[in-house]
Amino acid sequence: METFTGRLKQGDVLFKVSHCSLHIGDPFVHGPHDVGRAAEEDEQEKLSLNAGGKRVARAKNKPSGNVGLPSGDAAWGPYKCIASTCHCGASLQIKQKVVSKLIDLTGVHTVDVIPKQCTRSTCRTTYGYNYFWDDGRKISCVRYSDLKEGVLFISSKRGFTLRYLKYHGDLMFRGVLSAKSVSWAYRRSFADSTQKGEYGKDVTDDHHKAHNDALLYFIAMQELEPIGRHTKMEIGNELTQATVTAYSQYLHNRIYPHKKAKNVTVLVGDGHSKVLTRCMGGQTPKRVGRPRTRKRGRKSGFTNGWFMICEPQSGRVVTVAQQINPENNDDVEKAFERAIEKHPSTNTIVYDRNCSFAPNKSKNIKFKKVTAWPIDKWHGERHTKKCKYSSKNNATYKRRLRDVNTSICEQTFGWFRGYARILNSMRSLRNCFLVFYFVRLHNVLIGENDTGYLNEYATRPKRQRCGKYSCSTKKKKKM
Repeated sequence: METFTGRLKQGDVLFKVSHCSLHIGDPFVHGPHDVGRAAEEDEQEKLSLNAGGKRVARAKNKPSGNVGLPSGDAAWGPYKCIASTCHCGASLQIKQKVVSKLIDLTGVHTVDVIPKQCTRSTCRTTYGYNYFWDDGRKISCVRYSDLKEGVLFISSKRGFTLRYLKYHGDLMFRGVLSAKSVSWAYRRSFADSTQKGEYGKDVTDDHHKAHNDALLYFIAMQELEPIGRHTKMEIGNELTQATVTAYSQYLHNRIYPHKKAKNVTVLVGDGHSKVLTRCMGGQTPKRVGRPRTRKRGRKSGFTNGWFMICEPQSGRVVTVAQQINPENNDDVEKAFERAIEKHPSTNTIVYDRNCSFAPNKSKNIKFKKVTAWPIDKWHGERHTKKCKYSSKNNATYKRRLRDVNTSICEQTFGWFRGYARILNSMRSLRNCFLVFYFVRLHNVLIGENDTGYLNEYATRPKRQRCGKYSCSTKKKKKM
């Protein structure tokens, strides 16, 4: 072994570790952390080679809920503004840091957020972590894939971790929990009566409002990306009528239809009036006919629920239509037209009001392939013995529906009605958006055979509350 007796100069190589060289007098070039990182990269390079020695491209995953989040007692933040250039094209400069509260499943954490500002004198727009200010409004300026650090801010003083939002998004779908219920549970778990300034105030004041805004922003950012409306959203007012309409059209054209649409021959439709939407402006739309009565607890200022069309074999919902007016033949016709357009082999339409719908609408050219108009078995019990559309009176329909689940809509409504207590109090646009979103999740879980959220049994005994149909005989009043 040779002994080194000369004088070391800056830049001379002393020894080599892995792929890095340690230089004398320059400890920040290749420190111990870089050595470990080099070894990690070397392992990743080995993992990225297949058995034949060819390089395999690694897929770029979207940020998960835990990306960028510290574990244990590690420090949180600081979180620097993601944007690098202003929307006007100028560069951004760093502003003074802001102390903010970050809501996580582990509690409330105090973090530093570093905003930026446009350098152009005629612009001077201020940028937060994931948004910029425009005439008093906070406009989103990032994509979901840009949230590498696993956090999302709705103001300069309030942020949420992605794992918190993902957890509560799934819990809202599965557990039907309102924002006030979440706020109450969060306060009971994390608010400390001895430290009201640190925990209590952030949890108790307006946590349910901030929770709702962050959750809708988080969901909309992901759901609206395929239609190009995920940016330029106003935080707290993410949705417009044009956005919800475009989202509905995208789902009905690309997502809702059955994967094997050409093999679908039977469609089942029915209306549901438990989940209601507030009317725009708070006024019930005008309609012809008798004045509306307030029986069955019907609230004024709301629409008349939703009409759904299901594919009975798989249980998928293929069409969702809002009922602005009470259930009528014209609106039902439009819904079935949309469904048949994507399922051209349909030859049977099951509907509880077919005795009045079929004679008027069966001549529609879009229904030329439909040869059977039966009534589902459950509602058919309320039709008269002379009704030719009821399967109990028509042997042909009875044979055709022998292996068909004609009550699929009623079973779907048994799950869907649970959302009435959280959706009926929301703004109309958020209500409609979440209905479309929940139906999409329902179809995804149906395809994955994950149906544990569907209740096999009724929560309470059902009463026969079917109304009269056009085939029913009208009783004459006694003089």
